[in-house]
Amino acid sequence: MPYQSDVYTSKIIKAGALIEDTKTLLASWDLSCTVDENLDKFLSENIFGKASRSRVKDILAIFRQRYLVEAPVTKALVTLVNHRLPADALNCIFYFHATQSDRLLHDAVTNLLAFIDGICSLANLCDIFYLWHPTRTRPRR
Repeated sequence: MPYQSDVYTSKIIKAGALIEDTKTLLASWDLSCTVDENLDKFLSENIFGKASRSRVKDILAIFRQRYLVEAPVTKALVTLVNHRLPADALNCIFYFHATQSDRLLHDAVTNLLAFIDGICSLANLCDIFYLWHPTRTRPRR
């Protein structure tokens, strides 16, 4: 599932990695229901315990994009979570899917992190993206 756009967006700000929420979603997934039925249930039950319905909708939209486009992928992820694949392996799979669905994250991982491989810490990424941004407006931290 390649990223959907050649344009960078700020949607990663709304989601981040969401590793624990991803595990919660997949552990609660009902394979006998459709994607929409599962997401409606999660929204109404607020399985993530978020403060607002709007926040839950944002998270579910990101999950749909990352993990729920292809039924066999969703089923495999549910199986891996339910059979307790070690967290390190599961996290790598989640990060892979996140990079496939978001161009900024994909480029940061494949172009920047692969290039610098140990030269720069993740704490410096914000400064690097600041230098890339055409308006040079530093995002609030």
